[in-house]
Amino acid sequence: MDRRNIVLTGFMGTGKTSVGHALAKMLDRKLVDMDTWIQARQGQTIAEIFAERGEADFREIESALAREFAASENLVIATGGGALVNPETRAVFANAQVICLDASVDEILTRLHGMDDRPLLKDETQGDGKRARIQTLLDARREAYAAIPVHVRTDQRTPDEIAREIMNHLETREIRVQTPADSYPILLGDGLLDRVGELLRDKNFASRCAVITNPTVGALYAERVLDSLRAQKFSPALIEIPDGEQFKSQDTLGDLYDQLIAAKLERRSPILALGGGVIGDTVGFAAATYLRGVPFVQIPTTLLSMVDSSIGGKVAVDHPAGKNLIGAFKFPALVIEDLTALETLPIEEYRAGMAEVIKHCILAMRDSFTSYNPHQK
Repeated sequence: MDRRNIVLTGFMGTGKTSVGHALAKMLDRKLVDMDTWIQARQGQTIAEIFAERGEADFREIESALAREFAASENLVIATGGGALVNPETRAVFANAQVICLDASVDEILTRLHGMDDRPLLKDETQGDGKRARIQTLLDARREAYAAIPVHVRTDQRTPDEIAREIMNHLETREIRVQTPADSYPILLGDGLLDRVGELLRDKNFASRCAVITNPTVGALYAERVLDSLRAQKFSPALIEIPDGEQFKSQDTLGDLYDQLIAAKLERRSPILALGGGVIGDTVGFAAATYLRGVPFVQIPTTLLSMVDSSIGGKVAVDHPAGKNLIGAFKFPALVIEDLTALETLPIEEYRAGMAEVIKHCILAMRDSFTSYNPHQK
């Protein structure tokens, strides 16, 4: 069980405390609101500390409290909006799971309406003056917030909805694969098919994209992927190719090119391969060659494709003279492995995948699999 602290940070009004309460309840953890602790210990409100002792003194108190909580575990910690702006204070939580909550200026203004306990806004009036001050503070903190890898938007969402998304993040494991020029992530977890759009949101892709699958996999999962993409303002086209190794061919490739052109995909348009190895290989080769190469995302749905064909960048189609004779190396921008997809996998396919897992184990630990010689002393 992962007992690392979960730290919620972000600008004022993004919902750190309310989301912290919801998350702590879901995880059966204790919530620690740093601002509340500081006020109780100092016997003053945050506004009074700012007014009488200054922001620098408050930040020192805040940093000391962060170090104290970092020595504990299994907490949900809601920080003040400026707590992790200081790189040294961010470093205190290096071993914690840190989530930055984001919201638009309009949302923040709505949530702070009528509140007069925010010392950094105390000289501002409602309306344009407060909006300008919030925007100035957000701009000043942009780089510090960007240093936090996991962000969750909270606009027009309930604390429970936000907490559930955070739990999905916490349960997602990331592995990075090194390539000759760069690296790419493999994400493993449950429910990732419903988060595809969110996972692609910050990749600087064009909104127009394509999801390519076969009828069998498409009937199970395509709508979930399409809905997640549309929720993040992508405009996906669904393309199906027939199921089976015999369709991993140049004829299928030609049909794919026609449909990608008809969908008006451009150079920054991602192509998503939703399915097993045949889909991944065929779609990957199409992505490598359409417009001289467009972004490629692997969404493997079989165990064999999760542990083998979706990794390493080898993509190809077959030729009558042999398997995989026409191909390329096309590294994906991202591999998304939703482990719940294995629940619909036929047992034969699961066994085929496990055979590949065992093979990799033998290769990785070959000294442990040396042949037994009964005559060797």
